[in-house]
Amino acid sequence: MAILLALKCPDARVDATDLSADALAVATINRAHYGLEERLQFFQGDLLSPLEPHAYSLIITNPPYVDHAAMQSLPPEYHCEPTLALESGMDGLDHVRRILHQAARYLTPDGWLVVEVGHQAERLERAFPTSSLYLARPRIGRSARFCPSLRGAEGRVTPCPPGDDERAWSVTTVPMPAQSSK
Repeated sequence: MAILLALKCPDARVDATDLSADALAVATINRAHYGLEERLQFFQGDLLSPLEPHAYSLIITNPPYVDHAAMQSLPPEYHCEPTLALESGMDGLDHVRRILHQAARYLTPDGWLVVEVGHQAERLERAFPTSSLYLARPRIGRSARFCPSLRGAEGRVTPCPPGDDERAWSVTTVPMPAQSSK
């Protein structure tokens, strides 16, 4: 994800963290392939902990968010990935909770946090009922667009108006594996 962000935002400095030294070794090879050594730094550590406090205007994360029950029913090809990269506790929100509690320390005062939560969106809303969250819920294969610079009531991010492509962020969903009811 960090390489894609660096490629799509050529004026940005991108810092990326991963707990896995092996994942960072592969990412380092890919960074060199794309010639991004000057703008993309990697840090080994847990979530946001290796980063500088109050340094980021935007943090985009793709943490593990598969709940324990869903891990048991994932198709075999998903088990090629390390469990550490997929599973996030009994309800799938352990990592997301930690990120939400830590983010203010690393964001600038007007900074934004974007967290991928996959199929855990409703569970996240129930866990944080008073938070001003904007959950993009596009249909499978469709894009949800939102503008980080627009705020609606109670500080919520609002969907981007049609035709406002300059400020729009696009999030496209892909089909998730069916979950067993076991």
